[in-house]
Amino acid sequence: MISWSAVQGAATVGAGCAGFGAALLGGMRGRMRAGELAMYAVAAGGGVMAVGGWALELAHLSKRGPVTALALVGVLAGLYWGRRIVLERAGGPSAAGWTAAALLTALLGWTAYGNWQPPLGNAAELWRMAAVFGGPEAAAWLHCGCVGLLAGAVWFTLRERAGAWAAGTAAVLAAGSPAALRYAARGESELLMASAGMTALAMILAGRGLWKLAPLALLAAAGAEPTAAEEWNGPLFFFLPWLAVPLAAVAWGWLLRRQRWAALALAAFQTVTAPFDLEPEAALRARRREHDRADARMLNARTGPKAVVVSEIPLTLAQSGRKMAPAESWEVLGAAVLPGLRADREQRSKAPPSPNGRYMVESEERMAEVRFYWKGVEVPRRGSWRMRVRRGEGRAADLFDNDLVTGCRCEVEIDFGGAVAIDEMRIRGTAGEPAALPQGLRRAAVEELKHRGVTHILARAASPLGADLAVHEKYWGVRRKGERPDAVLYALE
Repeated sequence: MISWSAVQGAATVGAGCAGFGAALLGGMRGRMRAGELAMYAVAAGGGVMAVGGWALELAHLSKRGPVTALALVGVLAGLYWGRRIVLERAGGPSAAGWTAAALLTALLGWTAYGNWQPPLGNAAELWRMAAVFGGPEAAAWLHCGCVGLLAGAVWFTLRERAGAWAAGTAAVLAAGSPAALRYAARGESELLMASAGMTALAMILAGRGLWKLAPLALLAAAGAEPTAAEEWNGPLFFFLPWLAVPLAAVAWGWLLRRQRWAALALAAFQTVTAPFDLEPEAALRARRREHDRADARMLNARTGPKAVVVSEIPLTLAQSGRKMAPAESWEVLGAAVLPGLRADREQRSKAPPSPNGRYMVESEERMAEVRFYWKGVEVPRRGSWRMRVRRGEGRAADLFDNDLVTGCRCEVEIDFGGAVAIDEMRIRGTAGEPAALPQGLRRAAVEELKHRGVTHILARAASPLGADLAVHEKYWGVRRKGERPDAVLYALE
């Protein structure tokens, strides 16, 4: 079932990108064809939206209202300054060509969407902004757009140099490659990075001053990190690295620029065979979606309409009809028993004098508690201390609440309000020397969730945390409310 909130998220971000890009192109008083306008506007505006999303995240305003406002500013700017763009009619594809391109892009994009699964790697800023509306599934719709953006970038790279047949062949080979569809299906960032890089290259080659916007096109992939290992990319690309696939498609188009029937046959072969590379993954995704729907039905039947659920299974409000707690709530549970989340280590470091009474606390690992010492004696905490997160995610107060199940991966600034005698700082978390854990962390985790308004836990039966919940219900303070072969529902007592 289509999640319309996910569609709304992708459409909002996409409209903002197009608007900001049109404003930039209008400011340059550019002359271009309609297809170029659409591609270059989305690509350049994507960089502006990514920077805006990063700023909203720093200000802790990554919510529907601010994201919608940012996109609306982009749309209004595009409507105002975009009027200066001069559209050229000559030299573009025919109406039949545009129709075929749109249908093919829709087919390839829908293939990617139909095989979609939640992202495995780090999400780019554009993905995070769309996810504010519809969760991770919004990335699937943005990926459909990236398929078209990649095809357009390859097309305009070759169109003036090798003709329409070569450009069309290369566009189909790039957008329909198993590499592009696989990364789209997995929700990973490689497709965004490939389309951003290829669009930047197309801008540089286009002339007319468009090279000035190439850095913004690259910036559209801000926050994205490649996660894929070397994989089979089909009989045309073998084991080429994912970033080289669009360039290899351009090379194929150039080589076949005078052999039209060979180019057509190669494009048809790619279009027909590429989805079959995803068929095993498609079956797995279909089974997983069916399991998720069954879990959502159990959740709906065994909980009240006001239930708030922390779930190990990625369900949305639209699927379950129940409010889902943020992902950090699951870390609270994991911090009680799971290696890598438990605060079973301690880092000790010298604290140099600070005349203004301000200290920065940061760690690459998860931090649970921070304490300051003077000559081996802990400095008592005071209500006048002020803390704020400078970078990362989490709440600064979680580092000073005497609770080892709360914490964050962040950089925190602490203002003592004046000079304080301190010579040592100790951080309890997942890094440093081994440290003993107190008893009762399971119950402490559940009490923290209750304080946050959580009423139920939905765990995978076979996961490490699900197995611990099943064995130690009494210690956790939970009661089993429902179960399926792959999932168990608990109520907090």
